[in-house]
Amino acid sequence: MGGGYKSNSNCIPIYKDCSCLLCGQKTHKIAQCPWMHVICKNCNNECDLLEDNNKKRFIKCQKCELAQWLDDLMGNSSDKPNDLGTPPAAVKKGPGCFVCKAEEHWSYTCPWKWSPCKMCTTIRDVRTSTQLRSKGEKFLKCPRCDEFEWLEVAIAGCKKEKSEPKKLVFEEKAKESSTSKSNSNLKLNIDRVSHTRFI
Repeated sequence: MGGGYKSNSNCIPIYKDCSCLLCGQKTHKIAQCPWMHVICKNCNNECDLLEDNNKKRFIKCQKCELAQWLDDLMGNSSDKPNDLGTPPAAVKKGPGCFVCKAEEHWSYTCPWKWSPCKMCTTIRDVRTSTQLRSKGEKFLKCPRCDEFEWLEVAIAGCKKEKSEPKKLVFEEKAKESSTSKSNSNLKLNIDRVSHTRFI
């Protein structure tokens, strides 16, 4: 009689299970889409979120025209690594990985996403700093023990370890009373040329 609104259990609210119209994720609406304001890692200019003829979305820099598929950036690509398809004709190939900036792989296959913690061997998360002094810088953080390392430092350390020559040093310490091989100890020490690292 009063013309008031009655709740109907069969009625589903319009926005209950909708996803973002730009990127398709269900975690936010179009107004909060993080892919609307992406900054190019190559030239620090704003990127556009575009769609190719097959309705596949990609991010393209407005200035240098580098691009990467949105599925690859979000880490949920259904494509196989060797079956990525071709970026749209007007778009040059992107700089590679948006996580570590390496050119030999894409972000969804980045080895730093599966890097183990040095303290507890749990897989670390790759995060981006929001602090004013380091905004936009990537870092590795262990979800278990909170071990922290800047990604740039980790990459530099990894490159240094690979390029550092190793020398083998054999030491033989015989016991004073015996000269037999059964009573001697043979030690193998691997020394780094510049420094020794303890894990």
